[in-house]
Amino acid sequence: MELANNGSGGSMKELLIEVINKYLKEIQVKRHEGSGRWYSQGESKNWKPSVTTIIGETCSKGRFFDEWLMKNGLNAINLRDEAAERGTAVHENVELLLNGEEILVDNEFIQKSLMSFEKFYKETNLKVHGQEIFLYHKDIPWAGTPDIITEVNGRLSIVDIKTGDYRKTHEIQQLMYMDLWNAIFPNYQIKDIYGLYLKGKWIKEPNYQLRKFDKRHKIHNKVYDLWCFLNFPYGKPKPKNKAKLKEEFKLGDTTNGKSIEQML
Repeated sequence: MELANNGSGGSMKELLIEVINKYLKEIQVKRHEGSGRWYSQGESKNWKPSVTTIIGETCSKGRFFDEWLMKNGLNAINLRDEAAERGTAVHENVELLLNGEEILVDNEFIQKSLMSFEKFYKETNLKVHGQEIFLYHKDIPWAGTPDIITEVNGRLSIVDIKTGDYRKTHEIQQLMYMDLWNAIFPNYQIKDIYGLYLKGKWIKEPNYQLRKFDKRHKIHNKVYDLWCFLNFPYGKPKPKNKAKLKEEFKLGDTTNGKSIEQML
């Protein structure tokens, strides 16, 4: 998790950075990867599922995605994984750029996506306050890590980077992040939530779409309830630890101490 502090902005930025740093120092959030992604505070066993885990295990990606899977057959898995790897690389490189680092990229899709981000950054005069901050609150039943906390048109906003097409689940994701942030930082309420769609296959010039979502929806609470019903109908949600698997195997004496002659 990174906190932007490049010296730009005014007193609001400085105050926000101060409260975020205080939160990060006090909360000590840790993340568990196993059956999905989970968060807890310090040594607490009060695990909370991640926003992306809830959505991924509950919501369909839509009819067009299902048709794409059928069309591509067994190769769909490889195509999906390759797209996920490109998306992760774009996210990681955007984070490096916002931290003031210089990067080298040799993949055309990633190059075009980053050029699209550069265009967005210059045209919006972005004021970034934080990146990849673990959000965890005792009264919110989920946890998560939004991409960017920034100001858009002078309003404190969450912007989530996407390298694919728009899906309704993107709105649910941002609504859940907004609830977390506003509970943790009540004096710095999120005013707007966005999906930033970076185009990685443009022909003539870099392109992007900044899509503003309606933050009045409450559908995300129902999505969480459905996730609990499907996965934990009889108990409190918690990570399912995978069984520890052996790496070395030896059966020992398989003859029970008998010689070949005795066994014949």
